[in-house]
Parts: sequence; structure tokens; C-alpha cells
Amino acid sequence: MKSKQILFFAELSDFEDILRDIESGNAIHFYKTGLFENSNIPHYDSIFEASSLGFVSKGDWNQIDNFLILPKNTAIKFETAPQKKGGIKYSVSQFGNEDSVVIKFGGVYKEGILVAGRAGTISHGDFSLKLFKELSSKIRKDFIKVGSFYVGKNALQKLKSGWRLVTMEGSPKEYDLKLGHA
Repeated sequence: MKSKQILFFAELSDFEDILRDIESGNAIHFYKTGLFENSNIPHYDSIFEASSLGFVSKGDWNQIDNFLILPKNTAIKFETAPQKKGGIKYSVSQFGNEDSVVIKFGGVYKEGILVAGRAGTISHGDFSLKLFKELSSKIRKDFIKVGSFYVGKNALQKLKSGWRLVTMEGSPKEYDLKLGHA
């Protein structure tokens, strides 16, 4: 399946108006993705209910929270994942959840480090294509393009003041986002 995606660096304040517009114009809810101990998957009627929004607990964008955006009238689908040590976990991803968009917001990891985010979809359903188009259009309109990434106004100020904008904090600094990459 071919995916559509947009990569970005943003602080929560860069995203707030976009997210409020998306939430007010669409009947959606957000589910965390990943492996869970039980089938009661964490979900939110508004992404602003997520306590960690704008901050990340890891300096690697591969290890930060992802959220699956689904229409409110759509039930989440998950797979059971038997564990080698016994028991099962419940796996939530875009696979099996047609008509979804996945987003990781990125955010502040620690002073001086801002981790990238990403939104995308592997779905070809009408809802997911419309929502992805709306979200990516708003990002493209409000953010500036630097290399492969769109950068919010506050994230850009952080970059200009010496913050590292990274996908992985442990990578050499030459892999950080730099102005002048066009």
C-alpha cells in the first residue's frame, strides 16, 4: 500500500488552531497506537485531552506516541499479539483500521531539543483521504518548508535560537534540521 505523509516540526502552539479546526469540522476521535495490556485502548474525543500533547518522553520519533484518527461512528480494530512469555497484548495500528489517519505530534523532549512529528495515511478511503488533505493543507499553509519538513512559527524561532530540531536526538548534529536546506 502506498502511503501519503507530511513531516513537520511544531510546538503545540503552532498546531492548536489547526487541531481545533480539524476537530470542529470533523466527527472524529483519537486512539493511541501500539501494544496494550488489555483491549481498553486509550482514546480521546479531543486530542487536547491527551496529557502529553506538545511534549515527548523520548528523543527518537520512532518511540513517541502515535494517534490513530477515526470517524466517531467507527469502532477501533485491533489484533491480538501472543507473547513469548505467555499472555497476549492488543496491537493497534492503521492496518485493519481503514479510513484512518495516523499522527505523531512530536514536541519538546528537553530544553534545546524539539522532536519531529508526522501525519500520514495508508488508506484510500474517502474519509482518510479528505482528512489527510485537510490536515496537510493547513500545515502547508501555516508552516514554512525547510528541506523535507514543514516548520511551525514557534519551532522556527527555537531553531533560530539554537535548539536542535531532530528525528533522533542521538544522531550526529549534522542530521539536525538546518535553515538553508531547500
